[in-house]
Amino acid sequence: MSDLLDAAEGAIALVCGGFIFLLFGSALGTTGLIDLSLWGIVYVLVGIVVLVTAAAAAAGAVISEVV
Repeated sequence: MSDLLDAAEGAIALVCGGFIFLLFGSALGTTGLIDLSLWGIVYVLVGIVVLVTAAAAAAGAVISEVV
């Protein structure tokens, strides 16, 4: 079960990091070579996918224990 908790912790870190990138990207604009807002969106989407996958794995583990 700790693997699922580690995955959830990583997903939350990705989402939080994505929001930080979004904030910095909107504050800086597109002045640099790298668009931080785009990477923020990518981080948030990947974090959501990992979180949904971890939740599905946890639900599968609980269902397999019950049945």
